[in-house]
Amino acid sequence: MGVKGEDIRAARKARGWSAPTLIAALTEAAAREGRTVMGAASLRVAISRWENGKVRPDDFHATLLAGVLCLPYGGDPVERGLEFQQDIGAAIAMIDALAEQDHDDVAALSAVDALPSPLVAQVVTSYLFGDTSVLPVAGEPVFGVALAEQIRATVASMMSMDFQRGGGHVRRTLLRYVRTEVVPQLHAVHPGLARREIFSAAAEAAQLLGWSAYDAGRHAAAGRYFVQGLRLAQEARDHLMGARLLANLSHQANFTGRFGDAVMYARAAQSALRGHGTPAVETMCVMMEARGLAGRADRAGTTAAIRRAETSFERRTDAEPTWIGYYDGAELAGDAAHCFRDLDDAAQAREFIDTALTPATPARTAAFIQMVAGDAALIAGDFEQAASLATSALTNGADLRSARFVCYVRDFHDRLPSTAAQHPAFAEYHDLLRAHDASLTGSRS
Repeated sequence: MGVKGEDIRAARKARGWSAPTLIAALTEAAAREGRTVMGAASLRVAISRWENGKVRPDDFHATLLAGVLCLPYGGDPVERGLEFQQDIGAAIAMIDALAEQDHDDVAALSAVDALPSPLVAQVVTSYLFGDTSVLPVAGEPVFGVALAEQIRATVASMMSMDFQRGGGHVRRTLLRYVRTEVVPQLHAVHPGLARREIFSAAAEAAQLLGWSAYDAGRHAAAGRYFVQGLRLAQEARDHLMGARLLANLSHQANFTGRFGDAVMYARAAQSALRGHGTPAVETMCVMMEARGLAGRADRAGTTAAIRRAETSFERRTDAEPTWIGYYDGAELAGDAAHCFRDLDDAAQAREFIDTALTPATPARTAAFIQMVAGDAALIAGDFEQAASLATSALTNGADLRSARFVCYVRDFHDRLPSTAAQHPAFAEYHDLLRAHDASLTGSRS
């Protein structure tokens, strides 16, 4: 796929860039790769010829142009979005193109497309063992901190809404914000340390893009944001955010039934933290391993991982990244409750559920845990409690825009034996279910 002249001109003008500004951006992008472009005078002539369509840029300059102008050079984002991009400009362009297609609700981005094993390995090894040219200069002033903090504050606000109301409530706003405010800053010329801060904040935005897409049921989009966000985190040398993105890939793989991939990603996340981790982030990553092992019915591995996570959690300090603040004792207990539900251990699941539900639990999380508690009650044969818990979950989840919550409800419904479905305690549950998802009621009520 080539870069067209009219696309170069349109992208340059959309950013309000003059030819000298584009030349500076191309020169800086080439320098990050340890390469050089032609002289400024020659490059000005070349840009004019490229934009007029007289000649096409060679592959090297086309890649640079695609990177600094966010042009989709090098492949369709649906087809290649799961590849870890070695070129940072390609990763930025991929995120921008993905966000554009995602905003247009391209159907292919809703697919549940498992990564082929070679791609899983490519993502893990490229992140863990790859290298970038971003080397900070000691004592260099960090001019981009305020801008990075502005991005982080905006993302944190949207993440709070995502927790409370579901990914469907924030997805479109976040897509517009990333395309109009974040991506252009990734192409601006910033001092080294400032550049790291901005890329770190952008990785946080990509993380939430992926999480909101995942919660909204757009699994193909989510996986691609996580992978490309991982490249941004690598560029920023942000090991904690890199581990978080690998943990997200683990979480999604577990949810879609790819338990082996879930364990691999979770262990890669822990590897990424060696020498760089904090107790709370390490806890979260270990619990992703526990959930993957539970999906594989590995009771011994699951319980051992939970013990490791609890030990790590006890070591937490105030020196944690702000974004991990959500992962408190209740969140840890919620993950453990999921594990024992998946192991069909109702007694253990119930012990953790009591800790997982607190007055401060976000609405979406509370609805999830109540459905898990309903599952545990079904496993124990306590139909009245199962009905009460499922009814509460449907009530609390009525305003959620979360495809994941719909899956929790469907999984609970599929667990219902016919004897339970006809139990009088389930009357209110069936009434609420008709309003929530009428397609489920035909075979049970």
